[in-house]
Amino acid sequence: MGSAPNTGNLADSLNNLNRQLDKLQKLKADYDQELAALQAFVDDTAPLFKDSSQTFKDAMRGVAAINSSRASIDGSIAFPKGTDMKWAKSLKNDKLDSGLDPNTLPVSYRVKVTQIQNDTTLSAQQKADKIEKVYEDWLYSLDPKGFTEYAAARKKYNKAKEKYEKDNPGKKYHFVSEDPDMIAADKKLSKSLHNTHVNIRTVSQSLGDDVAKISDTKSYTQFYGMVQTDHPLDLKNRTHGDDTYSIWSRGWDGNPKEKNGYPSSDFLGNYLYGYYGRSVGFDADTLHSGASLAQIGSDLGKWKLNLHGDNAGDAADIDKGIKDHDDKDKKKAKNKKHD
Repeated sequence: MGSAPNTGNLADSLNNLNRQLDKLQKLKADYDQELAALQAFVDDTAPLFKDSSQTFKDAMRGVAAINSSRASIDGSIAFPKGTDMKWAKSLKNDKLDSGLDPNTLPVSYRVKVTQIQNDTTLSAQQKADKIEKVYEDWLYSLDPKGFTEYAAARKKYNKAKEKYEKDNPGKKYHFVSEDPDMIAADKKLSKSLHNTHVNIRTVSQSLGDDVAKISDTKSYTQFYGMVQTDHPLDLKNRTHGDDTYSIWSRGWDGNPKEKNGYPSSDFLGNYLYGYYGRSVGFDADTLHSGASLAQIGSDLGKWKLNLHGDNAGDAADIDKGIKDHDDKDKKKAKNKKHD
């Protein structure tokens, strides 16, 4: 008679196969995300490559190569024999070609945004927070030297402020926008940021579009959960890393200056409030009046309210965001009609 099968070995083999299958499924999911991100990049930026046909061709080769790749059990990725991988080296260069719009998020950062948008383990607010962090990392990478020098000046101001208020109980130190050294530091940084050719207003539109993709339409609670003080889209108070200032509210092109030449700290937050609000379906009257707060009902108590549009300046900034969103939509509709 033949010996009975070793059930222990069979169970071990089955468990091993299941682990390998799980690994392959995860690899497939990861590369499906990368493929989707690369395809989205090609679709979104194709019009920008009129003067950079080689970069566009590289992107198309990348889509084809990733689509035909295979993942092995050991986790390695195999491309078809003879595949030209020069496209990968080209697309890893964040700067890409000089013909690319400087306000366009580079490929490596765009992939990260797409992965975050597709992550089913995160809430909409968590996704928004991580997406904004990707944008901030990119903005910082454009001028690390300038931001490092500015951070040093800001640190010096913070120490002086702390000492003054400690030595003078009940008194407040002058605002950062009134400090001569900080005004000079911001002017120096503004000059440096101007050379990046980035328009921060356009970048904030892109951020708003990316967050709108993971947001519900006309959800009052979710909207205010995004824009309230210290929440993801509060650009005025949001800080980058260990720094104590908003990277968004610096002297980029597109951010207006105060009378003393200091960059506006309020504009971009109000602007994005209007732009993003329209992106998720709210009309101008709702955004201005804050009437949507009534819809939150019994949840009002838990919100740290920071109503936008409570003065003429805020309202004008919100209107700019609303107008730019609507103009952009009209342009898209017009282009689609002509296609």
